[in-house]
Amino acid sequence: MISVVKVKYDDILKGGPAKLFKSDTSAVADGQQARDFIWVGDVANVMLWLYENPHVSGLFNCGTGIARTYLDLAYAVCDSLGVQRAVEFIDMPAQLRGNYQNFTCADMHKIRDAGYKKEFTSLEDGINIYINKFLKGPMYY
Repeated sequence: MISVVKVKYDDILKGGPAKLFKSDTSAVADGQQARDFIWVGDVANVMLWLYENPHVSGLFNCGTGIARTYLDLAYAVCDSLGVQRAVEFIDMPAQLRGNYQNFTCADMHKIRDAGYKKEFTSLEDGINIYINKFLKGPMYY
């Protein structure tokens, strides 16, 4: 699947606002659907830590332990591109209505209890790195 950040980046580069799905439930406002977004470098750091600590064994969640909204993500993309924050809410596709997960967040207690201490990259910093070092970088041009 393509990165959500890349899709919002493309929306903005085309001159439009970042597009987000409207909520399909009255319990969650548009844009307030939340995920535990994690920077891929942090996932690699967890994997390296596990490799370097062979005495640690088990199944572990890998996330930040903090759920952030899609609106936060869209605003961070705008900020990283230096453009005014603009979001358009579009209808959720019919096949997702009633099945969309409005909230996901990793429980990080088990890996923290096992000794993993490193802090995770913020959503804003991860998006800034991704956009400015990868999407705007030579690999895409």
